Amino acid sequence: MLQREAARLRQEQETIDSMSKKLEHVHFSSTIQLNVGGHRFTTSLQTLTKDPNSMLAAMFSGKFEMKPSEDGTFFIDRDGTHFRFVLNYLRTGKLTKKGATFLDELAEEAAFYQIQGILDDLVPKAPQNFEESVILTTEDHRSAPSDWLPQQDGKWQLLMRASQEGFQAKTFHSKCDDKGPTVTIVKSGNNIFGGFTETSWSSNTSVSISKKKIQPHNFLGGNVKRVMLPSETGALTQLGYLIAQCHVVTACVVSCTGSYVHCSQSFLFSMMNPQGVAPSKISLVKDQQSAIFCDRRYGPLFGGGCDLHISNNANTSGSSYSNLGFSYQLPT
Repeated sequence: MLQREAARLRQEQETIDSMSKKLEHVHFSSTIQLNVGGHRFTTSLQTLTKDPNSMLAAMFSGKFEMKPSEDGTFFIDRDGTHFRFVLNYLRTGKLTKKGATFLDELAEEAAFYQIQGILDDLVPKAPQNFEESVILTTEDHRSAPSDWLPQQDGKWQLLMRASQEGFQAKTFHSKCDDKGPTVTIVKSGNNIFGGFTETSWSSNTSVSISKKKIQPHNFLGGNVKRVMLPSETGALTQLGYLIAQCHVVTACVVSCTGSYVHCSQSFLFSMMNPQGVAPSKISLVKDQQSAIFCDRRYGPLFGGGCDLHISNNANTSGSSYSNLGFSYQLPT
């Protein structure tokens, strides 16, 4: 029994020694130089043997006698025009598609080497809303209103900036009337808030207004500093700014005729507020007939309360205010 086992081991050793002698003149370094039909390539042994069932893996497995040419390359008598695609596939596992451009291939290389600057230049970025806003300066503040807005093509663009074009209501209406959906963004001290309406603003003047003293709700903040107003012309959505500085007063529109406009998608929102509440959407929950109020004597007005009121000459009049809870749901 022991003799048979010893004989078997001797036979296996002889086989190994014989194979070693055959291969002792064959040595593949970790770097391989190839000459494929006159095209020279440098790659690694690991790449060439990555697909174990391929001819390349068999050629460089060490099982066959392979001698390099005098220049140190291994010659393959094959048209090498497309061999780089074979190597790239073995390296990355991805096939370069037909019609791929130089820039497509460069983007793949930049991704491999993690060169973000090249990727930033090559990979198209999705358009970002409110890039021109001087109020929404953080990524979170710019993305939150975009998440709340109805889906539509195009990008919000600047219509008006009151610090450049004046704070009069008539200027707001000349720039922002009949422009389709608009976003209003307001800054009051450290508080940031605003509203959206899918209906165009207009210069309706058939209105009767009375006022009374009330205690304004302070969730939206005190001094209004800036208002941003976007709009849409055709398929292209536009964005506008109305910049104001004013003070909250205890005044409210309690009656009017022919001035309110019905909306179903309008909402207010708060980005920063005295209570420290996270960015919040304030939905239109009742009285959709009074979602917004259009009058050439005023800037943007939201709700039957008014929930948000931007006055004429808002930087000096002291007549702008917020009074949530009439048409738009109070935050809880």
